[in-house]
Amino acid sequence: MKRALLFLIVCIASARAFDPAYPMYSEILSEYVCDAGVDYAALVQDAALDPVQKEFTSLTRQMYETLGREDRIAFFANLYNFYTLKLIAGHYPVKSIKEIDKPWAREIVPLFGDSVSLDHVEHQIMRKQFDKPRIHFALNCASLGCPALRDEPYVGNRLDAQLESAAKAFLTDTARNRIEGNTLVLSKILKWYGGDFKKKYGGYEEYVKKVLGITGKVKVRFLDYDWDLNDADSCD
Repeated sequence: MKRALLFLIVCIASARAFDPAYPMYSEILSEYVCDAGVDYAALVQDAALDPVQKEFTSLTRQMYETLGREDRIAFFANLYNFYTLKLIAGHYPVKSIKEIDKPWAREIVPLFGDSVSLDHVEHQIMRKQFDKPRIHFALNCASLGCPALRDEPYVGNRLDAQLESAAKAFLTDTARNRIEGNTLVLSKILKWYGGDFKKKYGGYEEYVKKVLGITGKVKVRFLDYDWDLNDADSCD
């Protein structure tokens, strides 16, 4: 009886600690993320990254099981993006995330008492467990070729609108995707993960055409991927 009561108290405490609006993470994003990228130089001077971790580690496996599907997707998108920020901050200054040894294979992400890699979050959890190809527009790999990091967290009750906004922003950003005549000149993200769009949208080409309002046959060419760091001089 006492053990059951203790378990209930722990669950209640965890529920109070976890806030699906991610207020501390939201402050970091609003302060250091802007259209130009991320102000890493200022971010590394701020000691606020460690407290932000508690917003993610406060979610126990038991509490996660009570979350709805959209809140789960939002959690993992935020988890991936935050620990990418933390990885860069821990190695800054770098010109590219690829200067860091095996950045996506490092088990740096705490998850339900274990440690997993960024690759695990993206490929083993998000891509396998959720039929949500638009997550590829939500995840930021700290590079100019990636979809831009939003200056707000993803949240379950606005997730669909946020993902649609992220997709449109990415696909209409001519530095990453553009139309040249009847040719779609696209990011290699759509080449690497295009198969994820097949079941739900009939393929990445159909999805891109839908978002951009294009009809008829098109050719596709892929841009070289820009791995330079998405570093902003300032976000004032």
